[in-house]
Amino acid sequence: MLAKLPPQLSSYRFLSIGAVGFVYQIDSCVVLKFPRDQNDECFSREVEIFDLFEKHSPCPDIVQSFLRVPQGNFLAYLSGGTLEQRLRGNKKGKEPLSAIERWAMELSNATAWLESLGYIHGDIRPPNILFDGHDHLKLTDFDSVAEIGTRYDGAAPPWARLLGPEAGDENGTFGRCGAKTEQFAIGSIIYFATRRYEPYEMEDLGEDRGPRVVELLQRMKFPDLSGGRLDRIIEQCWNGQFATLKELAEETSLLPGANEQPRATPLDKVHCEEIRRKCQRLVENGLLTMA
Repeated sequence: MLAKLPPQLSSYRFLSIGAVGFVYQIDSCVVLKFPRDQNDECFSREVEIFDLFEKHSPCPDIVQSFLRVPQGNFLAYLSGGTLEQRLRGNKKGKEPLSAIERWAMELSNATAWLESLGYIHGDIRPPNILFDGHDHLKLTDFDSVAEIGTRYDGAAPPWARLLGPEAGDENGTFGRCGAKTEQFAIGSIIYFATRRYEPYEMEDLGEDRGPRVVELLQRMKFPDLSGGRLDRIIEQCWNGQFATLKELAEETSLLPGANEQPRATPLDKVHCEEIRRKCQRLVENGLLTMA
């Protein structure tokens, strides 16, 4: 059952709607993610994951949550939009190589941090990757997070791959959650960022494009690569050659563009607490109250 929207939300700017919730801009720093269904387990899971995040030192490459209540999640506003919007909307040509190298480092670092907690993101796609006002990448949308070693439910190609005969008993499945599943998605993300089109997107695969892409990935028939540093990382990711995401993060940290700009830092604790209190006052003043 879809949730009715609290009346006060109508006075705020609507940003987007996803599988889990509506997103409204509260001010220049905060957005509210409001569940489409108040009983949605995916929304509840994401709230639980942010609760877990708060028990650890924050990762600068993961979106900040300021306050979570049963009716919503107050998150940092990321003014740079999604990677999907960035690449599809860029009419000037390819993004600078240095920027893509920095993004590769930031995305890899975000997943390595999750790995250190025993989890994978599970849904690394361009719409779930956003940018802040300083062009730093932030990983968002944690409703598909899963424990390392559990069965991976997969995602649409080319962000996940059905395993082939090389996987033995796991042939025809997405395998187990871990470094291999995450790095495959990261490889496809870097490919998309360097080309502005997804793997196989520019190839004529006929009317059965979707099943054909699944088949090509399963047979490990990947698109041709040029051999540059980023392409070598893509190849390693597609072939699952990084034993851990920490190894991938270490590799991407050596890219020239990874260090051209100052490293992103977590939001100041005092500032976060001020925003949290502001969000709490909004809730107390009826922001999420139904008519």
